[in-house]
Amino acid sequence: MQRVKTVDKKFTANWINSKTSGSFPIKNDADIATASALDQTQNWKEADERCWEGVVPVECRSAACGTCWVGVLGGQEKLTEVGRLERKQMKIFGYNQPEEAKPFMRLACQAKTSGYVSIVIPPWNGVFGKKSYDNVERVELEPATTSA
Repeated sequence: MQRVKTVDKKFTANWINSKTSGSFPIKNDADIATASALDQTQNWKEADERCWEGVVPVECRSAACGTCWVGVLGGQEKLTEVGRLERKQMKIFGYNQPEEAKPFMRLACQAKTSGYVSIVIPPWNGVFGKKSYDNVERVELEPATTSA
């Protein structure tokens, strides 16, 4: 009989922002935003009004708001590849970057890790409602037809 042993691997995400730096634990295959929110070592909202739960500002966790983007300083190869939705949203938010599988800028809610990472959280992060549709190809929809 073969036994399967599962282990919840844990890593560390090191972060730096304009005020301070630190780290939080992150489980294998967890996204950076969720791991940040689980870090309850301090009152993040009191420290920075952009941060409702953890040190990474986040509004939606579905790549819709763009508030959680981070720069990857180290461990880029330990993050999942950028998916179609994340790549599209990054363009909409104006975060133009190379068309690489694992770029240096990521949405923390979409980037899952399989190892140690280091990120920078920009001081202008967490500002929502600034979508720039000029950066995305527009798709013309055919007019709706009505049936009589």
